[in-house]
Amino acid sequence: MFRSGGSDYAINGSPARLLDVQELLSDSGIGREMHVIVGQGQLDSILQATPEVRRGFIEEAAGVLERRKRKEKALRKLNSTQVNLDRLVDLVGEIRRQLKPLGRQAEVARKAAVIQAELRDAKARVLADDYVVATLSLESDLAAEADLTQRRRAVESALESARAAETDAEEAARDAAPAVAAAQETWYALAALKERIT
Repeated sequence: MFRSGGSDYAINGSPARLLDVQELLSDSGIGREMHVIVGQGQLDSILQATPEVRRGFIEEAAGVLERRKRKEKALRKLNSTQVNLDRLVDLVGEIRRQLKPLGRQAEVARKAAVIQAELRDAKARVLADDYVVATLSLESDLAAEADLTQRRRAVESALESARAAETDAEEAARDAAPAVAAAQETWYALAALKERIT
């Protein structure tokens, strides 16, 4: 016992609970509430006691009181367990009630996930198709551009040739201008001479 009011119990030096000590003493017939030896002053109270009190004395002396206390303790534990079980049943019912809408929500979420996956796949296929079409269009445009570039070069080459021919023709015309003028004069002179002759 401690001054603070606490206490520790031990059986043969090993720590124990008060309940263990009480059960050990009750098995031996010695206990806090057991009166195996009845004092002279108590005998009169036993004889004049009510049947219920007398029954309590007899049960103490026979060692039945310990069994009754154990039974009461077991019944209290059973009642407590039954209360816990009832609470558990209520909780299970409540959880089951809540699980129905949650199950529906989970099903909707699964369907939404499937739809989102299908949408992603469809978008990916559309993008792939667009990429292929754009690639083909680009290749076609590049081929057309190369063809136009080749045609332009051919036209530019022909234009350069025509300009060179034009320049050559102009130079030939300038070079031939005096001869043409002389030929015209000769032709005019011959025409005049022909008129005279005739």
